[in-house]
Amino acid sequence: MPNYIPGWVWVTKEIEPYLKGRGVDIGCNMWPYPGAIPLDPAEIVITRLKKEPYKMEHAILASGDKLDMFKDMELDYVFSSHSLEHIIDYKKALEEWDRVLKIGGYLVIYMPHPSHQGWNADNYKQHHHNLTFDMVYNEVKNNIDLVYGTNQKDSHSGFLFIGRRK
Repeated sequence: MPNYIPGWVWVTKEIEPYLKGRGVDIGCNMWPYPGAIPLDPAEIVITRLKKEPYKMEHAILASGDKLDMFKDMELDYVFSSHSLEHIIDYKKALEEWDRVLKIGGYLVIYMPHPSHQGWNADNYKQHHHNLTFDMVYNEVKNNIDLVYGTNQKDSHSGFLFIGRRK
């Protein structure tokens, strides 16, 4: 594995209970969550994941806002760490994530806190949005019950959203 610590490592204790069964890690880069189906929009990432030492033949080349490879209510969880802010139409992405979740399935999102200047969309051009907990929750609250979430910045300048499909 590369010398890098993926963002989700900082919240492993919090997210682990919700990432069980069949699920996807959207925007996984080279560090997909163990057991998740890796999905990333970068061809170079997917090509590398399919080779040694990873051997993740099930890795999927796709954007997080179009999950046609999954049926409605097919997955037990959708996980994304530091990815949603990279998707131009984050509302469409959240609709797709909701669509593929089974009833009782979990939506787990870890993202940079908007107050962190280094990750602010005005300063970091790969980020299209300065998402807040409220922005995410307002998009999903009709179909997702809140399990955990806060607008508070954690010690790694991120915040966590965990919801359960109604």
